[in-house]
Amino acid sequence: MAGVCPIRELPDGHAKKLKQAHGAIFSTHWPALAPFRGAKDLLMQCADAGIAVVLASSAQQKELDVLRKVLDAEAAISAATSSSDADAGKPVRTSLTRP
Repeated sequence: MAGVCPIRELPDGHAKKLKQAHGAIFSTHWPALAPFRGAKDLLMQCADAGIAVVLASSAQQKELDVLRKVLDAEAAISAATSSSDADAGKPVRTSLTRP
C-alpha cells in the first residue's frame, strides 16, 4: 500500500483508520504465531557470547510486544525498537539526480 499511496499522503483521519484496520486484521493471527526453529537458541548464544541483541521492527509497539512474547528470549534482548519510536518507519522515496 505504501508504494501506491504513502500513508503520510492520505487525507486526514485515513492513516489512523488504516493502521487500526491493519492491527485488527493481523491480531487475529497472533494465537498461531510461532518462532522459527532455533531462533531463541541463536539469540541466547549471541547474548552469551557478549553480542548485544537488538530487535528492530516496523511493527507497532503492541505487535512487537506480542512477537517478543512468542519468541520467549527476553533474557537475550538488550534493546528493541518499533515503528512507534519513529516518525517514519520506512525510507522516504526520493528521486536521485546526479549533480
